[in-house]
Amino acid sequence: MATRKKKRGQPRININVRVLVTLKIIEIVTKENISPLKAWYQLSKHEAFDDLMLFHRKTPQQIKHFKSSQDRLKAFYYKHVERWLKDFKSRSYLKKYPTIKTYLKKSRLNKTK
Repeated sequence: MATRKKKRGQPRININVRVLVTLKIIEIVTKENISPLKAWYQLSKHEAFDDLMLFHRKTPQQIKHFKSSQDRLKAFYYKHVERWLKDFKSRSYLKKYPTIKTYLKKSRLNKTK
């Protein structure tokens, strides 16, 4: 009998984490009129951020290590969060949260490179 192999590579990030992070970043950006990267840094300093990232990182030590460096946060933002913000336009969340539409119209994410 053949045994199943584990899936290789980095684990997928939970859809709940993606939606919550995206919504909070958009909320912070619209409320305080700052860039999405600065909103990500501000969100990472929030007290509930550790609980949220437990879905992605497995242990509190990994989260502490992740938050300790600004470079790691910046890399995570450019690898994941920026793409989530771009993909958010095409989802059905726009009907539920109308403030997202106004943000996406004004943001630079709407422009193609």
